[in-house]
Amino acid sequence: MRLPTSESGLGFNHICFGVDDLEAEVAKLTSAGALGRNTKLAVTSMPDTKSRSVANFDVGVLFYNRARQTLDCILSFLNDHIQPFIIILDQASAAEQRELLTNALIHQPNVRFITLAKNIGVGPGRNRLSRECSSNWILFVDNDSVLNTPAGVGLISSAVERAQDVDGFSPRILNVHENRFMDRLRITERNQLLRFEVVGPDVPITNMFSGCAVVMRRSFLLNEPYDERYFVGFEDFELALRAFTRRQPMRLRSLDNVTLVHKHMPVISDPDVASTRMRYSSPHIAKSFDVLKTRYNENLFSGWEQWTTKQQEEMIASRRIAPRSIHDKINLTFVVDAPNSTSDNIVRTLDQYITATHVSTTVYTHTIDEPGQTLRLIIESCADVIHFMWRADFRKYVCAAAVKKCAALMRLSEAELLDFLCQSHITFSVGDYLFLDQEEISSFRPLYWLSEGYCVTSPKLFDIYGRISDYPKPSALILDGVDSALFHPGESAERENSSIKIGWVGKSSWDEGATGLRTIIHPSVDTLRLAGVNVELLIVDELEHWREREEIAALYREMDIYVSASYTEDARRTVLEAMASGIPVVSTRVGVVPYVFGPKQQDFIVDRSVEAFSNALHQLCLDIELRRSLAQENLKQIANHWASCAPLWECFFEDVIRKAHPDASNWRRFMIDKFFLSVDEL
Repeated sequence: MRLPTSESGLGFNHICFGVDDLEAEVAKLTSAGALGRNTKLAVTSMPDTKSRSVANFDVGVLFYNRARQTLDCILSFLNDHIQPFIIILDQASAAEQRELLTNALIHQPNVRFITLAKNIGVGPGRNRLSRECSSNWILFVDNDSVLNTPAGVGLISSAVERAQDVDGFSPRILNVHENRFMDRLRITERNQLLRFEVVGPDVPITNMFSGCAVVMRRSFLLNEPYDERYFVGFEDFELALRAFTRRQPMRLRSLDNVTLVHKHMPVISDPDVASTRMRYSSPHIAKSFDVLKTRYNENLFSGWEQWTTKQQEEMIASRRIAPRSIHDKINLTFVVDAPNSTSDNIVRTLDQYITATHVSTTVYTHTIDEPGQTLRLIIESCADVIHFMWRADFRKYVCAAAVKKCAALMRLSEAELLDFLCQSHITFSVGDYLFLDQEEISSFRPLYWLSEGYCVTSPKLFDIYGRISDYPKPSALILDGVDSALFHPGESAERENSSIKIGWVGKSSWDEGATGLRTIIHPSVDTLRLAGVNVELLIVDELEHWREREEIAALYREMDIYVSASYTEDARRTVLEAMASGIPVVSTRVGVVPYVFGPKQQDFIVDRSVEAFSNALHQLCLDIELRRSLAQENLKQIANHWASCAPLWECFFEDVIRKAHPDASNWRRFMIDKFFLSVDEL
């Protein structure tokens, strides 16, 4: 199978389409009938490149191998309305590393390379960058960090434009490999002894910074350059300590609305290993420390030797875990809850459209009680891509207890088992509004950075997740499809003098408040009955009685009106099924509802209250012609829905494989070891 190539030949954002071209993609889906004609974007699309302006700060990057991560770093600053000039100081990187980076950036007019014959180190390198830049401000950023805030360049540019009495700005820095944001520190002096202390968000200005990413006033750096005796290690501390001991401490304002993500990825190639050994070279750091301790309290920096050893152990992979070779077709394994569930129906229908390019296997989690057995089925499928339809399942089946049990079943060591698992690319779907408070976002952070992509099912979710600076951006927006061969209108025979059937399909145990079945739908129907309307409530509750898909499809055809009172996206597919069955719908503004409804049906997106639902239902019950008109509009809107959705799934999986980092398998293993094997079971 031939995987498609990107325009640049290299792609690193793992996207089928993103914010830049969301408007065009929505237009395409609309013309294909997959979206409503009056669809409005939930995110702001990017302007044409020609309209972009120059930021009022420059970016300086030291480049010594690790070209793939360096490219990620550079590109993260080039997707905004405003772009900075970027100066890359190449400190004698390997020829193939330099070629990869220059070829990928050759058409970027704001990027300039300076190539050195040898590695001069961090302090001297940043002094050279300060002289080469022309803006009044410069952002120094490590080449294994990326800007992860939408419109982040503009936010930084605005901050420095208003700056008056500060020397620099400290953005938030997320250390993915530690699953935490770096502490903000300040230097203090007590009893003639210097010390560092952690400061909270209530302290807007401090006197020291992290060298991983900092915005500095260039005039300050020209007047007080880095001490060039520091090849690597302690150079940032020394700059701040020097200013503090001269009684002119630096003033660095926190930039909490801008996040950079720092990612220590284990490496295997010779150039990348050389870069890591140089960065964490005990002799080089010891030399810097010897210079430092002659002037400052050496107890400030106790434990650096152990830290250096630990960094090298984590960042140099002991062996290469190679991804599986792709054959004629991509081998997919979908991890689904149960047969005939919403997720299973998506996978089954998708499989009908992608058999020419993909081979799929489905592992059902609810049919097996033992997580270790489920994990065995996942691993034995030998998938190129493992896709979790429910993202929380990853933590359940990749944990200490499941791995131990699975290894025993397969007669493998736990290390061998995890190596097999990490050969597969990991992806998942997000189709709900769950896990969005800050504690839950933090808890799920390792999964989002371990995976090589995730898709969302509505433009609203695309917007929400695109703005979460703790997570990578969504890889794709893929609306759910519906099988129109199964879900279709019934006979048009009139049912005179019979009750009007109001229907609901779902699982009431999902969340009593979330579905609104008891709190919204039942009271609304009771209100209609009190008003003298002859109505019947047809509930298809998976909790009470499990049904085959064909039976559910037949029950849709008995309904006159469909209702969805969900406040999560749990009801998104049932709405599509109702539309394909030729039924008018009353729904909350949830999921894909605002985007698939036509102009008439849009009027029946209502507030989540008994009054709003009962009023809308009352109107439809009294007007059969309106019901017929909405039914026809819904059928038109839903026509050829899967034909437009299936190619996006294919693109999503192919991009995950094509754009994968060479060391992604080792990164998965590192993250699983560190964050998922520390618990027995979830």
